[in-house]
Amino acid sequence: MTAPRYQHARIAAAGLDLLHMTRLKVACSLLMAERVHAELRDWPGTGIRLLVAGVDSAQGAAAAEQGRETGVAVLTIARERRGDLQGLHHGATVKDMFDQLLRLLGDEAPVLATVAAALPSPRSPDRTPLDARTPRLLDHVATTAGIVTLLECGELRVAVDRDRGLLHLPPGGGETALVEACERTDWRVEHIARAAFDPRRAGVPTRAPLEPFVWRAASRSAHPVGGRPADGVLGLKGWPAVDAAVLPGGWILALGCLLQRPWSSVALAEACGLPEAETARIFAAVHHSGLAHIAPAPVTRRAPAPEAGPASAGLLVRVARRFGLHFGGSRG
Repeated sequence: MTAPRYQHARIAAAGLDLLHMTRLKVACSLLMAERVHAELRDWPGTGIRLLVAGVDSAQGAAAAEQGRETGVAVLTIARERRGDLQGLHHGATVKDMFDQLLRLLGDEAPVLATVAAALPSPRSPDRTPLDARTPRLLDHVATTAGIVTLLECGELRVAVDRDRGLLHLPPGGGETALVEACERTDWRVEHIARAAFDPRRAGVPTRAPLEPFVWRAASRSAHPVGGRPADGVLGLKGWPAVDAAVLPGGWILALGCLLQRPWSSVALAEACGLPEAETARIFAAVHHSGLAHIAPAPVTRRAPAPEAGPASAGLLVRVARRFGLHFGGSRG
């Protein structure tokens, strides 16, 4: 059997605001359905085949000019197109972007590297139990209410109160360094009751929300953060409180689906064209960030069984009607 063939294209972005950057990520994800593996990068970069530039900003306008000079296909987004008939208006939809990306990538087909199975083969989901692999930072966090997890690794210190969705950090924070160290395996761990943590709070006086940290850590981790949650169907309570640019491009469409209704990991992978290992990472981030909406098990309603009456009830009713009497019900 011949392996499916994909076009592999690096697409760069410059000068886009959060709205257009998010829509571009979704459009790039949808290109998978057309066998185009779009890798989104910052501008400038090596091997860029197409640049999407918001030319209302000085950065985007300069990037667009530089792209044209170097022979890179350029798709502009502007409030006024100023003669660029192929560009998009400000506020362009995901479909608008998808259509133009597909057209421009088709025009650039001769310079695109067409490779057999350019995407990595779907890996088996990471179902390795936590005690069978070396735990990372978020694997240690206690899920029991009222318990705070203290972690130390070299110069890094943090206290995690998952029940309240809080990180307690040293003076000055250090959350970025913590994200970079989240995959280390040499953490010293202590679980204590919240009441016992109060006297030690002075060492980690800076508070930060846990949710964005989980998403930043999840985007860097090759494993489901905090371990893979139990198989099941879940949805998303709300959009993650993190810059969309932090998230892998393929996650945007999957999170949009979870926001609409609950999915299983396998069904979501099939719908979004992702390996199931990738949706396992998404499910873990949703679960451990506190945004999981667990779908209730369907309730089967049974029709009430007819009340059993004595065997002679039918005979009594017929006899009563013969004499013009009625035992309940209508007289019709």
